[in-house]
This record gives sequence, structure tokens and C-alpha cells, in this order.
Amino acid sequence: MFYQKIWVSLLIICNMIAVNVSTCFSQVSFTRHVIDDNLRNAFTVFAEDVDGNGAIDIIAGGQGQQLALYKNNGSASFAKISISNSFGNVWSVHAYDVNRDGAIDILGASYSLNQVAWWENRGGSFTKHVIDNNFTGAEAVRAADMDGDGHVDIVAVAVKVDQLVWYKNNGNQSFSKIIISDNLFRPHYLCIADLDGDGHNDIAVAAADERAITWWKNNGNGNFSVRTVSRNFVGAYCVEAVDLDQDGDLDLIGAAHATNQIAWWSNNGSGNFTKHVVDNNFTGTHSVFAGDIDNDGNIDLVATARYLNEVAWYENNGNQSFTKRSIDNNVIEPQVVMLADLDNDGDLDVISVSRLNHTVYWWENQSTPESISTPNRPDGAQVGIVGESYLYTTGGSSSNLGHTVEYQFDFGDGNYSNWGNSQATHAYLISGEFNVRARARCSIHTSRISSWSSALLVRIEEENITTPSRPQGPVSGREAEVLSFSTGGAVSNYGHDIQYQFDWGDGKTSAWGDSSRNYSYSSVGDFQVRSRARCQLHTNIVSSWSEALNISILPIEYRVAGSVSYYDNQQPVPDVSIQLTGDVTGFATTNADGEYQKMVSAESDINLAPFKTKNQHVGAFDITTYDAALTARYALKLGNLNQYQMLAADADKSGDILTYDAALIARYAVGLTPGSNSCVGEWLFVPSVRQIQNISSDHLSEDFIAVLIGNVHGGWSVQENLYSLKTNDFFNAASIKKRQLNEQVEFLFFNSGEKNTIAVYIDLMFNPKVVQYVGVYKTHLTEQFELIENVESGRVRIGAYSVNVVDEPDVLFRVSFRHGKDSGEATFEIQKYMLNGETVFSGITQVEQNMKEITVTDYLLGQNYPDPFNSTTVIPFQTPESGRARVQIYNLSGQLVSTLFDQEVNSGNYLVMWDGSNSRGEIVTAGVYIYRLQINNFIDTNKLLFLK
Repeated sequence: MFYQKIWVSLLIICNMIAVNVSTCFSQVSFTRHVIDDNLRNAFTVFAEDVDGNGAIDIIAGGQGQQLALYKNNGSASFAKISISNSFGNVWSVHAYDVNRDGAIDILGASYSLNQVAWWENRGGSFTKHVIDNNFTGAEAVRAADMDGDGHVDIVAVAVKVDQLVWYKNNGNQSFSKIIISDNLFRPHYLCIADLDGDGHNDIAVAAADERAITWWKNNGNGNFSVRTVSRNFVGAYCVEAVDLDQDGDLDLIGAAHATNQIAWWSNNGSGNFTKHVVDNNFTGTHSVFAGDIDNDGNIDLVATARYLNEVAWYENNGNQSFTKRSIDNNVIEPQVVMLADLDNDGDLDVISVSRLNHTVYWWENQSTPESISTPNRPDGAQVGIVGESYLYTTGGSSSNLGHTVEYQFDFGDGNYSNWGNSQATHAYLISGEFNVRARARCSIHTSRISSWSSALLVRIEEENITTPSRPQGPVSGREAEVLSFSTGGAVSNYGHDIQYQFDWGDGKTSAWGDSSRNYSYSSVGDFQVRSRARCQLHTNIVSSWSEALNISILPIEYRVAGSVSYYDNQQPVPDVSIQLTGDVTGFATTNADGEYQKMVSAESDINLAPFKTKNQHVGAFDITTYDAALTARYALKLGNLNQYQMLAADADKSGDILTYDAALIARYAVGLTPGSNSCVGEWLFVPSVRQIQNISSDHLSEDFIAVLIGNVHGGWSVQENLYSLKTNDFFNAASIKKRQLNEQVEFLFFNSGEKNTIAVYIDLMFNPKVVQYVGVYKTHLTEQFELIENVESGRVRIGAYSVNVVDEPDVLFRVSFRHGKDSGEATFEIQKYMLNGETVFSGITQVEQNMKEITVTDYLLGQNYPDPFNSTTVIPFQTPESGRARVQIYNLSGQLVSTLFDQEVNSGNYLVMWDGSNSRGEIVTAGVYIYRLQINNFIDTNKLLFLK
């Protein structure tokens, strides 16, 4: 088929013909030949291999109703075949395989018959099929698949009705007419091409009276939208699509007879066009076509001018600047022009028609072919080694047209040099025998290439580098330590200099260099150090890796860590400073979890000594008179202490535990100024110092036990275990009663129900403007107690302890206050009432100065506090009359757990404590329990929650 022999973009369906051949020509001349001088008013022509013999045929038509096919026998000798003698005013012909049967059919547009038709090729005979019999002023026709359904559709314009239409092929060559536009103002010509690169066939139209070149964008299914190329192209008569600037998109060329202008429009790739004028004075120009006429690789133009009777071509000088060359200026009213290689000589010939001479012409392109002589056999090294570069030269080529030539080398290993001068260098990367050849080409017409020269045989041998010896160096080291290594023993069989590289075994390698290197490891572990060698000249020639040197890298420092916990409950002790002495000095401090750590240099000898500031983190219940009592009992051999309690009880750190230590602790408990030899509130640690020598690993369990001097009973916690109970309803209790006698207010502090008491602590706040502290008085239960007072303005702290146990539930101490002269209320706050270091009561009450007796009018069982609890809770109740009160704990199954209180009471308010134990002294399981009060005929119950 013709399109297989001419230059064409595969997307172009509109006669964009250009030769793609291997020979190039620099001088172009033409000889005119007559194909037919009896085609009346010849007007249009088209070139295609209609009969499939490999030679380009001609289809032509005119205003004399003739449509003819001129069959080319292969040597540009033509036989005329009449297609139709009744197809009046043929203004357009086209050739295309309309029915997809492999044979080229013929299409035509008849201006006078208002008809678009196609002639089916049936093996050389043609059968007419009318597509449209009512297309007034039909002027141009082309064929392509416009809707992507695989069927060939038809596109046409009609000058009298200003229409652009397409005929949809329904699959069996029956066509449905679809009007694209009926407002084109004398359209004369069209072409089909993918102008925006979206894969769909678009349409370009030349309309004379509209002065326009427009294109119609195809959305893919045969719907079109108009785009303007030019609105100032007066007398637009012809338009074609071609990649004139060879940038990968289709440009447009056009001819306008009213302005005598030939122009082209460059496409930016998206269908936006910029105009460039080629000739502004080609009078009456009618038709323009494109192709590489001089075979220089650039697209040239050929055009006709009716009023000049001229056919001319425009030589493209390479940058789309054009030089006009006249082909023939004696063709009377030349019309449509085309390009095709009619004589199969590898160059494009010119085809056109003369309307007034009734003649179909072709102009034979008789350019002199350029030839390039074969260059000499290359000269250069015939023996070499892998990786080394060698120079090869050639010459002796020339162009018969005197053009300069350039050379290319084939090195025989699959590599070619770039085109250039007569010498090139090459390095072979493999060994073997190779044939080096050269060829030449014209530097202007680069498609004109000579044959390959005879070959130069080159033998390339492999260079070998022996494996270096195992690296020498240390077998152990530490992180960041600079270590030295060396290797050697590698040689080149060509005697070339050697470079070495080390693999350090940690994922890193050295740069290539000499045989000695220093390296510092950044991580700990066992590594293998290897080396290899390469040729310094041919760096791609590399030896194998050597045997490995094993090296162990140890840490440069180790982690020393541990914890500090309290001696009896393992509570973490924060803010302990661990002082480091020895080879490493500094401090580490325990965190909230009692943990510390410090990085210490390897092989160091260090001492760890903990220290904590005196009285730091000492809570309200940590050092009490209970601790003094425990100390006194131990001093008199009435009780035992463990090793840590003994440290806590030695209040003066004398090494002996005496009642004097108990006194120091008691004074501290009530806030009296300690003596100069009192160490109460200081922190001790076991051991006092830890020693670590020659550190060679992490030490993660360098732990210490903390002891607070004075905290003999234990139970220390960084959180002060203080809770506050404030009440105005329950100011009399089983543990504390308040009574007003004359002008005095007296607080009675009772022993708790089953408490074996050896220590008492009372901390009571009062308003010194309303009342005055009188004193504290022992009872028969506490005659043997040591009593210590700390009286301040508005506050009294009382501590008492004994080596003997008090287990009776009666008054332990009476604390007395006297009313002042000022009237008003006296507010008392019992900050703490403690028995044996456990808080019994804390609360606020008010006393009026007028000595009224406080009267309770109702029975009441209050809610325990705290609730839930995990150590001790208080159950409040009140009674308006005397009677026997019983407070008991039951489980949810109704079983009695413990009787907390069972004794006669007077009218008043009371508090009963429960420590979570049953009647056998065993701690019960966690859960919900019921507590029950019975006084006289009053019974009430409530629930509490015990947590372990």
C-alpha cells in the first residue's frame, strides 16, 4: 500500500506524504512527464497503490464528469482505467480500504451532482455506492474511523451549504449522516489527523469566505467541538497535517489563494497553534503538500499557483526557514498537488493537474544520489588487557558530492563509538578476540552511510590480581578506639601498581588506598576484617577477599544501675544521690521508681555511696511516739527488732539502743528541738558503700536498702499517708470525748477497743484568742508512760510511750483548755490522734463559750470513712439515750465476721474503727461487707468495701 512507502505519521489520514528512504540528495532537478492530456478540466488528484503491485497509482478527476485511475506498471508507465464518466465536476478524490477487505477503494465528491460516493474495488473492477445524494456543492471527502468502533467512516464538506459532516459506518458500509457544522462559509478542503495527541481522529477545515483554518476536536465517540487555528487566512483553500518541525506532534500547512499565501502553524502538542508565513506572494496559490524532497531529513513543501501557472517546492533549511525552488512555471492553472515516489528510485516525485490543459502531470525527481566510500581498516593496538583504553584510527572515506564525513567504530564487543572524527578510544571489559571496524556517513545527510570497513583483529587478555594476605592488627579493642591494620602481598600479573581496600565487618569498607589503615568501631561485637586488592590503572580488575582477622570490640563504658528501696515494704526511695568516687566521679540520682543508672568507663574502679538529705520525704506518720515505745521496749529487752529496725532505733548512732534513743525519737515526734546528738530523720543505707573493680560488664543490680532513723515501726512511703476527717456531727467518739465543765473544755482520749497500746500521739490545734491550753493529765492507765509536750501558740503536740502494754478500753489522757474572756466559738482541730503509730481520729469541732450541754436527739448509723479502704476505716454512730451499743461486721452470706464494739454508752456521738480483720485476727478477703448497729431497740445496717 502506498502509505507503506511514503513518509507519514501513523495517525494522519489526510495525504501527508513524505519519503523515508536511506539515500540522500543534495541537488534536486525535475523532468516533466504527461500521464493524461485528455482529462477534461482536470481538477483533483490523489496517489495510492490501488492495485497492490507495489507501485503508486494515480486517481484523478475533473469538471468534465470523468473519474479515472492511472495504474502504474512499476516504472512510471501508466494505464488509464475509467472509473466513471458521469460523476460531474469531481472536486475531490481519495483512496482508502472502506470495507476493510484488504483492497483499496476509491472515494469522490461531485460538486454538480451534490453527491458523495465510493467505488468498491473488486479485484480491479469497481462498483459504485452512493453515500449521500443530497450534499449540495460537495467539494472534499476523506475516510477514517472517527468513533473508534473499527469501521471506516466518511468525512466531507459542501461549499454551497457551508456544511461539515461525517457519515457513520454502521458496520456493513451503510452510512448515517451526522452534521458537525453548517456554518463554515464556503469550506473547500479538509484533512483528518490526531492533532492533540489523544488517540482520536480530529478534523481540520479550510473555509475561504470564513478566512479560517479551524480544527474540530473529537471526544472519541464522534462528537466534535471547534477550535480556531486562524481567522485571518483570507481565501483559505487547502489544509494538510504534518510534523513539519519534527517535534512529535502534528502541525498544519495551508494555502490561501486570495492572499497568495502559504503558511504553517506549529502545534504545541495540545492542539494550540502558532502561525508562520512561508510565502506571501505565490499568486493564486491553490494547493500545498509536504514531504522530504531533497532527502536531507527535513520536511519540505510543494505548492501550486494558478495565476502564475507555476509548480514550486520550498526547501526546508533545517529550522523551518524555507527557500523557494521553481519546478515548472508553464502549467496552465495547476490545481491539486501531491508527492509520491512514482518511479521507485527512492525520491519523491511531484504530481499535479492542469485544469485548462486538461492534463495530469508528474515531475520526475532526478537528483544525483550521494554516496560515501568505505573507510580504511582501523589501525591501533592488536593486543591489550581488560580495562585499559586503546586508541583506534581510520580514514579514507569521502562523499561524491564533496561533503564532509564523520566516522563510527564497531569495537566488536557490542559497543559502538558515537559518530565523530576518525579516531576513538575504547576499554574492553572482557577478554577475548574482537573485530574492530569503521564506517562513514555524510555529516549533512546523515542517512547516507558507507559500508563497514575490513576488520582489525584485537586480542584482549585478562589481568589478574592475587589475593592479599590476611590483615594484621589487634584482635580486640573498644568502641571509638583508633585501631591500626595492615595487609599486603597482592600483585598484578602485568606489574601494575596495587591499591587495597578493607572490609571492617560492620557493613562498612574503607576507600581504596595503601596497605595500612586506621579504623574506629562504633558498635560492640565480634567482627571479621578482610582486605582485597585492585589494579591502580585498571580499577575494575579486583582480587578476591583475603582470609579474615577476627576482632572483638568491647564497650568503652558500661552501665552501672540499681535501685534504692525501703527496708520493710520495698517502697522505692526517690532523690537519693549516689556518689561515685574512684576512677570515675560524679552523681546519679534515683527517680520516682527508686532507680538510678550511670555510664562508667571500662576497666574503672569505683565506689558507690548513697546519700539522702535529712528529713527529706519524712511524712506525718513516719516517726511517732510508737517508734519511741518500740525503741524503749527493745532497750529493756521487752521486744525484738530486726537488723534494719535496730538501725532505725539507734537515734544517736552510738551503736547502742537505749531509752535515751526512745526519748530522742519521742521529742522528734512531737516537734521539739532535737539535741545536738540526735540523728532522727537521717537516712542510712545498707550497704553504705558498694565497690566495683575493673569494670568489664554492665552492673545492673547495685541495689541499696534505705532506713530512716526514727522509723522503727516501718511502713515508710514517699506519699504521706494522712487522711483528714472533718465533722460537726460526731465530735464525741469511742476514742475521743469532749465535755464542758464550768469554764473548761476537756478532751478525753480513749484507748481503742482491742488495742495493745504502748505509744500515744496527739496533735491538736486551737484558737489562742478564745481558749488557753491548761495541760495534759494521765489516768490510771498511763501512769507509767513517759510524757512529752510541745506547746506552741495555737498548737499542742503530746507524745507518750511506755514499755508496758495498755489493753483496756478506757481514758488514756485528758487534755484541758480554759475559756478566755472573749466571747465566741472555740474551734479545735484534732490533726492527729495516733495509737501505736496508727491514726485513730482527725477532725474539727466547735465549742460555744456558754457551756451548753450538747444534746443528741436521734439514733444514726453513719457511712464509714474512708470507703473503700485498704487498711483502717472508721464507722460513726450516735445515740440520744444510754444503752448497750453493739457494732458488728457480716459478710454477704449473713455470717458474722467480727464484733467491733459491744459496751454501754451514754447519749452522744461515737467512732468505731475496723482494720479488716475477723474475730480471729485474720485479714479477710477483699469485697463488700455489711456493718450493723444495735442500740436498745434501734437497728440499722450499711455496706462498706474492703480492698487489699
